[in-house]
Amino acid sequence: MVGDIGQTSNSAATCRDIRAHADALDFGVILGDLSYADSNASRWDSFHRVFDLQGCADIPWLVLPGNHEIEPDDLSGEDFVPYRKRWRTPQVAPEVVSNDSEVM
Repeated sequence: MVGDIGQTSNSAATCRDIRAHADALDFGVILGDLSYADSNASRWDSFHRVFDLQGCADIPWLVLPGNHEIEPDDLSGEDFVPYRKRWRTPQVAPEVVSNDSEVM
């Protein structure tokens, strides 16, 4: 269980440590404040590069949003869109989600 990962040298070290124990983990939980993108889409991309390259992507994750994931979409103004497009988590809803992430 981790939170406030960000994308610093400490973030990379945390991912390497998680990767070193990946065989003993069934899954991980991220308690919000992932990329600190704060409405800058390129920061989401750079966060995921660190996450992937340093080994965090080697285990399944349950990801919860934090206050830094409350960012509106530029087109719709809807909150959490950048976060929800990148992380799929279980939710209670009557809709069916298709492969292209659109709610039907």
